[in-house]
Parts: sequence; C-alpha cells; structure tokens
Amino acid sequence: MSKNNQTQNTVVRQVGFPQPLFELIKIRLEQLGISTPEYVRHLVIEDIKPLYKDIPMVDLETEESIGRALDDIETGRVTRLKSTSQIKDHLNKISK
Repeated sequence: MSKNNQTQNTVVRQVGFPQPLFELIKIRLEQLGISTPEYVRHLVIEDIKPLYKDIPMVDLETEESIGRALDDIETGRVTRLKSTSQIKDHLNKISK
C-alpha cells in the first residue's frame, strides 16, 4: 500500500522494496552517503532527463538556497574542512 501526501509543492509517496533488494540499496546508499529519497529522486531524474528539456529539479526555496551557497563560495564566505578533526575544531570554535 502506498501513501500520497502533497506538502509545499512536493508530493510524498511511499515505495516498498523487497527485503533483498533493499539490503543492496542500503549498501549503495552508504557508499554514496545519501538518503533513500535522494537516491530515488536521482534515479528518476536520470531516467526522465533525456525525455524532457527542462525538468524542475528542486523547489524554489531550495533553488534560492543553492544560489546563496554559490554566492558564498564565490565571495569567499566558506570554510573548507578536510578532516573530521578539522570539522570538530571548527564547530567547537563557532559554538562558543
């Protein structure tokens, strides 16, 4: 059985997988470091992309957030951290 909810221009749909397939999916998700919904969205986009020229990939709020992030990168308002210890040190500094 599936549920279908619509919130903020996003349709939420539950999809069931056979247990053996989901075990393989979990391994792949761990390799990629992404969630199940992100992975399914990516697969659907890659499948549909050749059929349609302009596919809306994200909602307006996410698109604006991406734009701000790209602006931050361009203007140097980004801290690049290369290790777990650098991340922990940085978070400790900014949380004080």
